[in-house]
This record gives sequence, structure tokens and C-alpha cells, in this order.
Amino acid sequence: MIQPHRAGRARCLMATAGLICGMIAPLVALPGAHAAKIINLTNAQPAGAKAKKPRRLKAPADLASLSFVKLLKLAKRGNPQAMFLTARAYEQGAPGAIKSLTRAARWYRRAAQAGHAEAQYRLGRILHLGGPNIRQSAQTAVIFYRAAAAQGYMQAMHWLAWCLEHGEGVEKDLKKAASWYERAAREGHAPSMNNLGLLLLSGRGVKRNPVRAFDLFRQAANRDDPWGLNNLGGMYEMGWGVHKDLEKARQFYAQAAKLDNATARKNLARADALLRRQSGHGGGGEKGSPKDAPSAAKPAAPAPTAAQ
Repeated sequence: MIQPHRAGRARCLMATAGLICGMIAPLVALPGAHAAKIINLTNAQPAGAKAKKPRRLKAPADLASLSFVKLLKLAKRGNPQAMFLTARAYEQGAPGAIKSLTRAARWYRRAAQAGHAEAQYRLGRILHLGGPNIRQSAQTAVIFYRAAAAQGYMQAMHWLAWCLEHGEGVEKDLKKAASWYERAAREGHAPSMNNLGLLLLSGRGVKRNPVRAFDLFRQAANRDDPWGLNNLGGMYEMGWGVHKDLEKARQFYAQAAKLDNATARKNLARADALLRRQSGHGGGGEKGSPKDAPSAAKPAAPAPTAAQ
């Protein structure tokens, strides 16, 4: 079994175990000194007080064009979208804002408490990895993933599923993991398609179904997901859920390699050697021997893009 990496988790095609494994999108980066709790915020008024006329809130598109100073003023007034954009500005070091993950976390938390789904997700990401002056807390991250997932936020569904699959911050539950991957996959999330395909291929938490696993890898590959492409190549090479076709396997390995997938590059080199051998231009070894199986070497940690 491939060991986890700090910036992400990866699994690749292992013929010896009879499984194709794939990379799960990497984690991202907040303070977990206190387990955050999603609450509904209300503005209480003294008895008999005259009701204030509600302010007209700016649309998200209007807010995005504001300077950081004006955005911060709106955030302090309690506008959830302004809180979220203020957090993003601090996280990215946008013009006018000091780059500070701690300040970003504080504003994400305020927006999350106001019910902002993306803020809940991004706060979960920060808590999951931790950072400077920020204590890592997978358990608290799961609270925010779950809150955002309940609102239909696709990436949060994926990470909630990932935590359930690996028992990180929550009790391991492969059946529930598969269910959340399924929901995210239906929304078009390629990493979830890939991870659900892995569960279906191995029969973990769900009934084994190589044909559906193949279809999910194909859907992920159609979205240029490097692990979907690599795993689709593996399915063609091994003849799982589809007729065996080394030429097609090579084609998908090559596409994944172009997307900088290190494991796909190794699989491509091996597939090329097998094809040369089959055409009589190579030497040594029996066709399809264990040493010719898709590489199980751990790939280099990718940049955190899939779950952004």
C-alpha cells in the first residue's frame, strides 16, 4: 500500500494486488484551537425597539470589483460574501491585503458561521492541513466539509468522502464514502469519479463492478484528469471492464504523462517496451509477466489544484 504524502494522497495501479489505484486530489490549508461549530447568527433587538429597514446588499459580482478597503468595511458590517472575499484576499495576498492565513481563517470562519458554503469548505481545507500559527484538526475540518456538502458544494462532498474512506477526522465508513463520491461525481467532479471507480474496482464499500469503474475512469479522463487517464490506461492494459488493448493503454498513459503524471510516465515506458517486444524488436521476459505490470511506484506530489 502506498504511504500517504503530506500534500496529498496517491494510489496507483498495482497488478500484484489485482487493483488499479489512483491519486486523490491534494489537501489544502486553520486554527483548530477551538472546534468550530456551525451556527445560525441572528441580530437580536431590545423589546419594543423600532425595526430597522433592511439594507440592500450588493450582489457578489459588485463586491468582487470593490477595493480591499471597501470590501473589508462591508465584511465588518456582516455581509457574508464580503467576509468570504476578504478571507480570500488575505489568503492570496491580494492588492491592499497582507497575506495572512490566520486572518483568512478568521474571516472564513465568520462567513462559514453565516452559512457561506464555499467559506465552510475552504475553512475545512485550512484546518485539514494546518499552517503557521494554525493547529491542524481533521476532526474539525470534517465538520465544515459536512456543512458545505449538505449545501451541495461539490468539492466538500469529495473531501468528506475522502475522510470517510480513510477514517481521517471521522470513523471510517466506506459505504458512506462511496455515497458522497457518487454525489460529487454526478455533479461532474473528476477526482470523485476516479476515487469511486477505485472503490468499485476493488469492491470496497460497494459491490465490485469493473465495468462501471471503467466508465467512471473514462468520464474522469474526458475531463483531462491525469489519474483518470492513467487508470483508464491500466484498465485497457489489464483487460478489466473492457477488452484488453495495449495500444489504447499506451495512448492514455501518454496523455496522462503529458499532464505531468509521474506514474503514467513509468507505465508509458513499460507499455512501449511491451509493444516493441510483441513486434519482435525487444528482448527478454515473458509477455505479461508480473515485472511488466503497471508501476506501483509512488508518484511525485502534485500541485494542489484538483480540489481548489
